[in-house]
Amino acid sequence: MGLQLPDFEQVLRLVKTAARRLPLVRAVGWDIALSAQGPCLIEGNDNWCVTIQMTMRQGIRHLASQVCDMTQVYD
Repeated sequence: MGLQLPDFEQVLRLVKTAARRLPLVRAVGWDIALSAQGPCLIEGNDNWCVTIQMTMRQGIRHLASQVCDMTQVYD
């Protein structure tokens, strides 16, 4: 009780922006990292652990990079 996540409003904006880029995916569990530079999207998981990458038969780094700088995560 009483725990407050830093930059929570920024996190909400980030996941809403990401969700709008995947309109056909109805439910997504977003993995977000909280960094000194603000929240960063790590990945999104849909369909109760069946990953977006499997359903699209490709990775989603190109989509995630449109939402935030994924080089912080992968490079």
